[in-house]
This record gives sequence, structure tokens and C-alpha cells, in this order.
Amino acid sequence: PTNSPTTNYAGVALDGSNWSGTAGGVSRARINNLRISGFVTGIAVTQVVDTKISKCYVQQPIVYSSTSYNGYHIGYHFIGDVASAGGMSPLASTVLNECSADMSGTKNYTWSSSNDFLSFGFFLDGDDIRDISFYGCETVHAENGWKLQTTNSDDNWNIRINDSINDTFKGNAIRINALNGTGAVSI
Repeated sequence: PTNSPTTNYAGVALDGSNWSGTAGGVSRARINNLRISGFVTGIAVTQVVDTKISKCYVQQPIVYSSTSYNGYHIGYHFIGDVASAGGMSPLASTVLNECSADMSGTKNYTWSSSNDFLSFGFFLDGDDIRDISFYGCETVHAENGWKLQTTNSDDNWNIRINDSINDTFKGNAIRINALNGTGAVSI
């Protein structure tokens, strides 16, 4: 999407989008026990199949400024843009287990409108954000602990957020925008 960062700004990027028009360019990836600090986005994920991320810790990401926003940073970014019409979910069978996003590097930034400083612990966006699960994940000191948004209303949502910890957020613990398709978001 045009208003969000890409995998280019991430400490770790699982990006299968270079497999021309094919979903699941990255398959069966496993990331365990990783600490990431000093990036605009800690971990960015798109065009993956059967990916597991466990016990990772993103802390104090740096602030990126652009013409669209005064600044933003993201702990975990899941980009759900479909590779081809009728294709497989770009986040198929993605599971996060006990991952943390400590956004305390932003605690002195203020937020007053949608075009001002933005920080998200977990950010899911794109035209097909589905088939992803979070178990025991934690976010602290973010503007929005979790933000889910889409540009499409013809999707089969299957997003599960279980046993989450949302601490010291400035805006919303969990913010859901425009998920107009069929299916479910389970919290």
C-alpha cells in the first residue's frame, strides 16, 4: 500500500514477492529467539507460506520520516497484497508465538491525527490480510498496539489474536479499520 513502509526498511524481511505473480515465494521459514533493534520495522513479512516466528523481540525502532507522515515505525509488519487474482493468501499459515514489540523509543513522540507520528507494535495491511495467528504476543509504548486495515472488501478473514498483552499504548490497544469482507477476526 502507498501509505506504509515496505520490506526495504526492515531489520528482517521475509519477502517472496520477487517470484513474479506467485504467492508463497518464501515457504516454511522459521525465525526463533531473535532480538532486533535500530530499524524502522523490526520484521516485515509478505508472500509467505507456512511461516513460524517464535520468541522474537523488537525494541526501540528508529523513526522514519517521509512526505506522507511526520514519522512512523513498526515492530512487526505483515503486508497482505495478493500476488495474482484468485491467488493464495499472501500470509498463508503464518503463526507468531510469544513475540514482543517494545516501542519505548517513541514514548516522547506525540500523535494528534492520522498524518502525524505513527507507531504500531503489530501492523497488518494490504488487500488480503488473512490466515495469520498470534499467540501470547506483547506490545508496549506504541500508538496502536495492533492495527489491522485493508483496501479490499472481498476477502475471507481468518485472523486470530490470542492471549495478547497490550501495555502503555497512546491510542488504541487494538485498532481495526475497514475489514469489510467475510470471515472473522478473533481476539
